Amino acid sequence: MQIAVVGLGKIGLPLAVQYAASGQKVMGIDLNPEVVALVNAGTVPFPGEYQLPEKLADAVSQGLITATTDYAEAIPQSDVIVVVVPLLVDADYVPDFTYLDSATQSLAKHLTPGTLISYETTLPIGTTRTRWRPMIEELSGLSEGTDFHLVFSPERVLTGRVFQDLRRYPKLIGGLSPAGAEQAREFYETVLQFDERTDLPRPNGVWDLGTAEASEFAKLAETTYRDVNIGLANEFAKAADRFNVDIYAVIDACNSQPFSHIHRPGIAVGGHCIPVYPRLYLHNDPEATVVQAARLANETMPGYACDMVQAA
Repeated sequence: MQIAVVGLGKIGLPLAVQYAASGQKVMGIDLNPEVVALVNAGTVPFPGEYQLPEKLADAVSQGLITATTDYAEAIPQSDVIVVVVPLLVDADYVPDFTYLDSATQSLAKHLTPGTLISYETTLPIGTTRTRWRPMIEELSGLSEGTDFHLVFSPERVLTGRVFQDLRRYPKLIGGLSPAGAEQAREFYETVLQFDERTDLPRPNGVWDLGTAEASEFAKLAETTYRDVNIGLANEFAKAADRFNVDIYAVIDACNSQPFSHIHRPGIAVGGHCIPVYPRLYLHNDPEATVVQAARLANETMPGYACDMVQAA
């Protein structure tokens, strides 16, 4: 199997290496020639990912992974294309598809029949069906469901522990057709290995959620839940300050029974994911007042923390 991975960042490169470690031929695509040169030399272009340096060096030495800046070199020969290009939000919290649109247009121009395309970038609900399918069909001249298949399968890993998380968590998929979903299942069952988990409602592995929309929803729901939970914890923390109560002792007490899962309060919600993905959810559901309130609560915490320091 020949696989193209579009985007060799902190998620895309470990995914490419995982596929190569499973015995598949992988060509990564990245617009940064320095990244491409480092990957081809077997050198990780960023620090901090456990086991990535040795796994990348091994895959390169075996000739299982190469990198390029040229879509025309990688896409036509690929059986599977995995897209891991960032989606940002602008100053007004509107999704900015600039990078993803460019990547999608570039791959579509070189797409050949029989290819599976899987988007792993977190997306607003409906994007796979209403944005990517018509864009790819128009530029490629091919028909989804007949000439190629399109699925959404969100990455669910944290940087620094990507390889462990790939084994730990079920791989969610959602296709635009049953045939596409089945092809995605076969692909991910080939390139991923899963830990046995007795705490799940069904065996760990590839979970087909039935549609791309359900898979898109699942990724937004699990990340937005965390933002809302942290927002509630931060509101509790402010109230505890007013009552001169130790909020951490209160949370530990609450979480001692199985129906409470309060997160820890903090000065902010960091990283790329949790501050951004609730905005993608709100793009589909702007009337979600609980999500809006949590985002506001979390965005005000840095200022609240600074006020506490100044008053100390």
